[in-house]
Amino acid sequence: MPASPERLLLSSVLRQGDLKTAIAHGVTADMFHEFSDEWVWLEGYFRKFNKVPSKATFVGKFSDFRVVQADDTVYLTEEVKKKHVQTVLIERLGEVAEAVADGDVDTAVRIMNSSIVQVSGSVGHAGDSDIFTDFADVLAEVESRHERAKTSGSAGIPYGIKTLDEVTGGQNPGELIIVAARLGQGKSWIMQYLAAMASASGHSVVFNALEQTRMQVATRIHALLSGCVYEKVYNAKNPTGAFNSNHLQRGQDFSLIDYRRFLRDLKAKVPGQLNVSDVSRGRVSTMTIAGQIERHQPDILYVDYITLLQKSGPDWQGVAELSSDLTQLSTRYQIPVVAAAQLNREHGLGKDPAGPEAIAQADAIGQDASLVLTFRQWSKHVLAGRVAKNRNGEGDARFYLEFRPGEGIIREVSFNKAQDIMDQDKDEAAALEDAK
Repeated sequence: MPASPERLLLSSVLRQGDLKTAIAHGVTADMFHEFSDEWVWLEGYFRKFNKVPSKATFVGKFSDFRVVQADDTVYLTEEVKKKHVQTVLIERLGEVAEAVADGDVDTAVRIMNSSIVQVSGSVGHAGDSDIFTDFADVLAEVESRHERAKTSGSAGIPYGIKTLDEVTGGQNPGELIIVAARLGQGKSWIMQYLAAMASASGHSVVFNALEQTRMQVATRIHALLSGCVYEKVYNAKNPTGAFNSNHLQRGQDFSLIDYRRFLRDLKAKVPGQLNVSDVSRGRVSTMTIAGQIERHQPDILYVDYITLLQKSGPDWQGVAELSSDLTQLSTRYQIPVVAAAQLNREHGLGKDPAGPEAIAQADAIGQDASLVLTFRQWSKHVLAGRVAKNRNGEGDARFYLEFRPGEGIIREVSFNKAQDIMDQDKDEAAALEDAK
């Protein structure tokens, strides 16, 4: 009977004294189903002593293990990865079949979603190459980023917030970007503003609204586009020139003729696309999102928000899997994935926007993210923002937003201007209190 790929790889590592090659090619402990204890012990020994144990030491620990003749570590790593994918899929398909037989279709879909995204990162090759000689793809990407930065001011998809675009270079392919704030402090509005700005700059956008309807998102984005993008808009009844999203949803206090004209002209003025998906057709999962990407081929995708996605396990574990799945999707399809997240209650007491450790329900969200943006509402019309984590550049940058989203206004202002707006808010609040 031929030896299993796991036994062959372990034997090759022991014979060659080389564990680094297997690890560099993506082999991990969870890929071992037959010799899991042996591989975990081998990794632990290597971390402690910075070398591979002798065959005698290894067999002394695992007396039943038989070292066989095998030397092609690179080939055997791929065999172990393939066997791992086969094993996981067979196990999960059995679970799916049982769930379907029991009539539990929701559980079957969750299992399929989790398993397919989980194993997708295990297939394929490492793609190693010498970057000193094989640099054509890197040069082409840098050239395109240079051209985009020169023409639009941002190498990635622009945020429409100057400080963020300068610090991050925009929303970049392969990044998981987290937008985090306390409940009711503007994260959905920020997500919708970013989506509106992305479409206004000519990009194809998919927006997943998990706690609002498609109509609610559409009227909010119409307000933002009318107030933040157009130099001239049509709504004469509003002094700011923008449509008020509350008025649109209530169906009063605006000109219906102007709104119709605005919608007719919208496509000519906004060169991108914005596909909005809500939960009216059922819960959204990472499998659903993968299908959206395949169907629409977007430049960027938004999820509002991550913990409302359909989970495959208990809260903290399920959220950690969602975070990992979204990271894999952003890498696999090479698009930015932007997801909103909620901050823990205890981190909402201070004035300063929180760090990534304050994200609720799972540390994995902050760990997986390339970029974490946190927001804190300083007054009714001022949001303070922070680049709480930036894996690829400067972190801890601060910025301030004038925040009147219902009126179509979200814009960056200086710290002094933010203070002036907060003073006005305080005066208005005092006047209202006196009037009671």
